[in-house]
Amino acid sequence: MTGKKRSEKRQRTVLRPARFTPEEAARFDARAKPYGGASAFIRYIALDHPLPRSKVELQMLSKVLAEIGKIGSNVNQIAHRYNITEGRPSGNIEGALETALNELLEWRMALMQSLGYERNRKPPQE
Repeated sequence: MTGKKRSEKRQRTVLRPARFTPEEAARFDARAKPYGGASAFIRYIALDHPLPRSKVELQMLSKVLAEIGKIGSNVNQIAHRYNITEGRPSGNIEGALETALNELLEWRMALMQSLGYERNRKPPQE
């Protein structure tokens, strides 16, 4: 390996130690672990940065996103079957389906942005 060693390249060189009781240290370590350890956890809290999502939270949000996709697919299938049937049921089912689908799409977009999959889209230029 040429150049500087990894430790010499580090930009975070100032250490700020803290003292804990064994119980406090255990609680701290447990809370810091999902966020990448003590250093990352302290930086996020002390510097008013939002905490990154934990792996467990990302997995749960991904599952919710998958379920929303399945529900949206089901709503589309219902709407398709409804539109090709001759004897349509009474009531405003078209409006209800459209509203449900729009709400699902809004939740899907919010989840995708939360997970970092999709950025806020700019409105199209006219």
